[in-house]
Amino acid sequence: NEVEYSLGGGAATIEYTMPFVKNLAPSVGLMIGGGSLEIDIYQNRNENNWDNIWDLAANNGVDQNKNYQISNSFFLLAPTINADIPVTRFLAVRAGLGYQIAIGDNWEIANQQKIINVPSGLNGNSFFIQTGIFIGLFAF
Repeated sequence: NEVEYSLGGGAATIEYTMPFVKNLAPSVGLMIGGGSLEIDIYQNRNENNWDNIWDLAANNGVDQNKNYQISNSFFLLAPTINADIPVTRFLAVRAGLGYQIAIGDNWEIANQQKIINVPSGLNGNSFFIQTGIFIGLFAF
């Protein structure tokens, strides 16, 4: 038996950097995008044989091996707060925090069949940490 849980997404970021702090660039921002949460559930009891797989599918056979893929697509908003620290005039290091808010409850199982009664706590809401290295011309 195995369960795989995965969360993914992408977003565009809008930020405002506060210009009144010297040698540091604090900023607040908002990420707007979309994502998905997937849960794959596997139960394998039999040895997998190529011929048996096709026989089961063609004859509506009963297979003790099972696979369920459950997914939820959502719209996401994520407020962020960051600090950029200049290393040189052309290089800066970033550290930041954010909270992802998942909007949407479109749970589906195989062939886009809707799922009802999904627990409300099972969602894409979460805190995150972001870090990075920026290369460019900075006017701190």
